[in-house]
Amino acid sequence: MYKKRSYKEGENSFYIIPTPIGNLEDITLRAINVLKSLDILYCEDKRVTSKLLSKLEINIKLDVFNEFSYDSKKDEILNHLNDGLNVGLVSDAGMPGVCDPGFKIIDFLKGNDKSIVILPGPSAFILPMVYLSKNDNPFLFKGFLSKKNSKYKSEIKEILSMNINTII
Repeated sequence: MYKKRSYKEGENSFYIIPTPIGNLEDITLRAINVLKSLDILYCEDKRVTSKLLSKLEINIKLDVFNEFSYDSKKDEILNHLNDGLNVGLVSDAGMPGVCDPGFKIIDFLKGNDKSIVILPGPSAFILPMVYLSKNDNPFLFKGFLSKKNSKYKSEIKEILSMNINTII
């Protein structure tokens, strides 16, 4: 059993915590406070997350959660929440659940009636839209394209045929 900490937003919650995209100083105060309050933090890569936590002078138990560990970790996370622990999830950069398996654990925990708190934070796809001053036009957020060359080329052709602002 891990040492239980408290955070004023509530106990026994699963926190989705966005991390800075590029500049570590872009983290929010709320994200820092939540990180300090967690009993355990799941991350894509301990080496990447350790750098952030070290800069923030936060010492917390880390465990890996990525596309390869989802099946083996989902019940463990649920058990931590059932034990009354505060659990968090970060990605290497940005918002967990956008282009990583975070959405799977969110759906799994919602299906088990667990409290999920999603913190606001960095949003890489809005920055280009603001810069280009194209906010009045529709846009498409595509995420990551296929790594297979043939599928990648067909995705690019499809996007170009739409003739709308696209963020990849």
